[in-house]
Amino acid sequence: MSVIWSQMFLPGPTLTEQNLPNQKGKVFIVTGGVSGVGLELATFLFQAGGKLYIAGRSKDNAQQAIQLIKSSVHDTSSAGQLEYLPLDHSDLSTNQSLGQNLQKQRIETRRSLEQRRCLFTSNRQCLEAGA
Repeated sequence: MSVIWSQMFLPGPTLTEQNLPNQKGKVFIVTGGVSGVGLELATFLFQAGGKLYIAGRSKDNAQQAIQLIKSSVHDTSSAGQLEYLPLDHSDLSTNQSLGQNLQKQRIETRRSLEQRRCLFTSNRQCLEAGA
């Protein structure tokens, strides 16, 4: 009986913008983030401080979605970052270039964080590595 009841009256969502924990420092790739569920998810994650890459075929549509997301956020102090990444699932070469771009950005970010850590500590390894 409880199975029938739960199928007739669906429970509320367990994850909403009110109970989403802080996502600062986390990176997300949202495919289909220009409309529908993807757009709503991107909005939640952006409000929670995450760094989002909106991946899709159309740069114009993605830029419109980014502007829509940014305009819907009232508290910009805790908002994250939004960027567009070109991705077309019908052209596998874009998947490879997407991976290469993300890997390059990750390496640059890691190097930048390492340099900042060395600025604020007197770590012998940092001095020897020349960071």
